[in-house]
Amino acid sequence: SPVLLCVLMTACASQYQLPEAADSASLTIHHSMATYPSTTTVNVFDNQDCLYNEQAGELAKIGNDTYLNTKKTTVKIAAGKPVFLASYLWRESGNEQYGFFHFNCSKLISFTPQKNAHYVLKNKAVKNVQCEITLVDKSSQLPVLDVKKYKTVAACQKTGKFDF
Repeated sequence: SPVLLCVLMTACASQYQLPEAADSASLTIHHSMATYPSTTTVNVFDNQDCLYNEQAGELAKIGNDTYLNTKKTTVKIAAGKPVFLASYLWRESGNEQYGFFHFNCSKLISFTPQKNAHYVLKNKAVKNVQCEITLVDKSSQLPVLDVKKYKTVAACQKTGKFDF
């Protein structure tokens, strides 16, 4: 039944949970668009294929829409080993008379957070319906040096929920 399917799909989705007794770092995620409606969603994985496992989950969904009005949030992530962050930027513009335009852009990066460090992530829209992700060390305001960028795959946009 559709209700059972919904329950089953929701059960496999989860917010990211920092493993117990794990070293951690802080990550502040910014929503960079003023457009209504628009959202930024960030998921975390332990692999570049965005395969869902116990080390994966949604870190944040923030932005401007009917249910959200948050421009930034800070979360804890595991430190000392590579993490893969999939960031998805979405917005809608237009109207009923001329139609709606949906902008969406995904980026996947990895880096190794250092224990007790604080990082800032932004995924900004740039020209030609592209986006650019930046990750800086909050204390120095310098880009994180070990960031690697990857081509995103469809799995990076899903954590088992109906909406990204």
